[in-house]
Amino acid sequence: MKDLNNKLDNGGATADGKLSSSEWNEVASELQSIIESTGQVLASSDLLQIVKAISTYSTTGDFYTGAGIVNAYTATAVSPMLAPDSLADGMRIRTIIPITNTGNSTLNAFGTGAVDIKHPGATNIGSDSLVLGTEYEFIYRTSPSTFWEVEFEEVIPEVVLPPGTKLLFAQASPPTGWTQDTTDTANNRMLRVVNTSGGGVAGSDSPILNDKIPTHNHTASSIGAGEHEHHLGTAQSNVLTAIYGTTTLSE
Repeated sequence: MKDLNNKLDNGGATADGKLSSSEWNEVASELQSIIESTGQVLASSDLLQIVKAISTYSTTGDFYTGAGIVNAYTATAVSPMLAPDSLADGMRIRTIIPITNTGNSTLNAFGTGAVDIKHPGATNIGSDSLVLGTEYEFIYRTSPSTFWEVEFEEVIPEVVLPPGTKLLFAQASPPTGWTQDTTDTANNRMLRVVNTSGGGVAGSDSPILNDKIPTHNHTASSIGAGEHEHHLGTAQSNVLTAIYGTTTLSE
């Protein structure tokens, strides 16, 4: 559009003081483009069309159509809306990723050229950081380097354990929210599964958590039997852990 600031006196004797038809059409065309680029049809009875256009751009103007190939994405204006001619520090755009990334990726926004996508601080994103069908917000940064900044939260699936579930914890006290089962049927008696071949030093591969095996040391006296003690232990081979018992007679 032409600079028309010196066209102040439309009654002047020279052309510098008047608006020609072509110059006025430039102004009208600019206003018309604003309205029509938001999908409105010009209507002489509606004197709020420019206000509506401004509202449309301010609420949805940062959303762009996502396309491209894996690790090389593009964002183009949603027709009939228009996109900026260049990038500026702090510019924000939103788009939906068309295919999950497998490593370092770039974004070419409205034909301005491919720019690296990075985490805040300009650290590289990893594989599966941008997920198919997910909307992301990108912020253009020029420091410490030129890149599109993307932030997202890792979604951790929630695992719900049914009431009454019993688990082993290798610690003296139960975690917050858990209650220790101190009954003789469970306390120090629960087995664990190991993924090793067996054996090991000092019972490191024993299927008993920390080799916690209940032992009942007691003494007894009866006719025909002297005082004695019973003990339990484990014996290990390369593939098997066995539990055995011993009896020690007192002299």
